[in-house]
This record gives sequence, C-alpha cells and structure tokens, in this order.
Amino acid sequence: MLERNPDYNCAPEFAAHQGPALLDEVVFRFLPEAATRMTAFETGELLVASEPPAMDAIAAEEAGKGVLETFAQPGIPAIMMINTEIAPTDDINVRKAMILALNHEEFVQTAFQRLGIPSYSVLSPTTWAFDEQAAGLYRYNPEEAARLLDEAGWKDSDGDGIRDKDGQKLTIDYTTSPIWEEAFNELLAGYLTQAGFDVQMRAMDDAGIAEEAAAGNYGMLYMYWTRADPSPLRILFHSDNIEGGSAYTRFKNAELDAALADGDTQTDEAKRKEDYVTAQRIIMDNALVLPLFAINTSYLNAPSVENFSFDVEGYPWLYDISLAQ
Repeated sequence: MLERNPDYNCAPEFAAHQGPALLDEVVFRFLPEAATRMTAFETGELLVASEPPAMDAIAAEEAGKGVLETFAQPGIPAIMMINTEIAPTDDINVRKAMILALNHEEFVQTAFQRLGIPSYSVLSPTTWAFDEQAAGLYRYNPEEAARLLDEAGWKDSDGDGIRDKDGQKLTIDYTTSPIWEEAFNELLAGYLTQAGFDVQMRAMDDAGIAEEAAAGNYGMLYMYWTRADPSPLRILFHSDNIEGGSAYTRFKNAELDAALADGDTQTDEAKRKEDYVTAQRIIMDNALVLPLFAINTSYLNAPSVENFSFDVEGYPWLYDISLAQ
C-alpha cells in the first residue's frame, strides 16, 4: 500500500499538478489469474485491473462499465527465444520456418482482439534504434516454411501431419508458463503443428522454467523486457551470458558480441544506434527468435478513475490519478 505524503511538493515539470498526490492511498492486490482480476473489477473490489482478459475488457468498455487504457511498451517485445545448440533448432532453416509458419496478424487478433499488436523483430517499434530492415525479413509464408523444412530434410513420411527425418519427429520442446502465456501458448503451438512440428508443451512455474533454462533443456522459451533503451539486448544475446546468464538462444557470434558490447558503452549516439541496428539484423538474419507481439500493456479502469496516464515505459503514473466525486 502507498500512502499520500501531505508534505510532498517536488513533482517533475511534466506532472499535471504540483503538491501532494491526489489520492489518499493506493492499495495493490496481487491476483495472478486474469479472470480473477476481471471478476474483482466487475464486483467493484478493484477500481483498476491490470492486463484483464482482452475480450471481457473490450465488452466492459463497450457497455460503459470501464475505460481501457493501453500503451505499446518499448524494449524487447514478446518473443520466443530459440535454442540454437540442440536439434532440430540448431538448423537455421528450421528456425526460419518457425517464424514463417506464424500468421502474426491473425495470431494477435485471436489472442488479444483489437488490443493485439504484431511484432516482427527483436525490438518493439516504439524503442529507440528500432530497425525497419530487420523487422521486414519475415512475414507469414507457409509455402516457404514448407520449402525450408523440405530442404532441411524434414518431411512427413507417414502422412500423420508431423514431419520427420531419420526416424525422429520434428519436435519442439516448449517450456511454458500458464501464468504468463495462457492467452496464446496453445494458439502458438497450433500454428507450428500446422507446419509439421511436433510441439511438446511442458507447463511449469517460473522456478521450473529458470532451472530448465539454466541447463539448456528447452527448444524455445518466452521472454519480454520493457525498457525505453535497447540495452537489454546485451543481456539476452551476448555469448558471455550463455552460461549462468540469460542468453537463452545460446548463439555465439563475434560480430554480434562486439556490437552489443560497444552499444553498452558507446557515448556517440549515432555509433551506438549503428551497433544496435547491426545487432538486430544479425539476430533476425539468424532467426534466433520467433517474434510474437508488442507488449501492449492494458488497464481497465472504473469510470470514476480520472487522469490516468503512463510513464515512458508504460507503467501507470500514479501521482496525477484522482477519483471523481
């Protein structure tokens, strides 16, 4: 719980008012299930519900029972980090086929209705240094996905819809968190299955996923990182962070490492931008990630909530919020 400080009088210039906050207190309730948050909002237990179920939130707004506020967050969008050390995703053709097999527009519309924003690269379009070229490499193309898999030797030899090679199925080990991925994990698996992948979903909690990630026991895993700057790219893709870090693609490339290291310390903005453009192109050229969607953070507010706004990274700016009398 946050309580109003009656003596506060040093708000930043961009604030809508000066002096103490307008609310007496802000109480946070931690409700992991989106459906539970929606129910609490509908019963009046919550005045603000974060990340509500898209369809229910849209219906509430259309009925005049709430106001939806959204913000496309900068940083690393929702991606699947693909393990390049293990078969079959050690083959670049397989990784490219995974990206091409996903109909991004349809995917986000189904999962998030009008709140969905498809992503095609490793940075969100709202992030400084975002590169259009890297984001333009892949679009839904099941025919090309099939050609790449054929070229890699993966074919459906027995007509069961799943591709195989040398007696092995084209299996993707998908470690997934129901809390973070419930809105889309089954849908994503469905697109890959249509392309001939045998998607083995292993649902587990965050601790379980962290353990498997540290050991390299996964084919792909979910990641996003909200940041106005592209600097998280070094943490997620520099090879120094493969063992004991978060470089879950486990990809080693000297040019990528150099660009990320320089981008982290470079003071010349133009050169730093060039570093991150280089990094994005290497990451997408090598199909290290399967981009999914921009994190379009959403909040469903009661009609009485006024002056709701976001900071530069898409988090609620609580200071200016007030309640209608």
